[in-house]
Amino acid sequence: MARGFHAREVGILLGAGKHAEALLSSRRALAAHERRFGADYPITLAARSLLSNVLNTVGEHREAIEQAEVVREWRERVLGPEHPWTRGIRDKLGRYRRSLAEATSPDPN
Repeated sequence: MARGFHAREVGILLGAGKHAEALLSSRRALAAHERRFGADYPITLAARSLLSNVLNTVGEHREAIEQAEVVREWRERVLGPEHPWTRGIRDKLGRYRRSLAEATSPDPN
């Protein structure tokens, strides 16, 4: 499956409110890429990053953070800490952590 096609498919599913289908599709794509290319292959990491996006969107913030951390660690090790993609995943992790904090903080009302 082409990476760009899968990302578009997932975006369409999310936009249509089909969160469970988007999550299943993302999990399947990651598993297929891991089997074919291995865990550290760039396409596999892109699939993992997309899965983290879907997880965060559907409210699975902890798992989104776990998946994004795998991507961040690889990018820091291979691309370096100042590479734009590394900075991007760190920004994404910040958003996910804020989402988790908001979801788990007590309602003031």
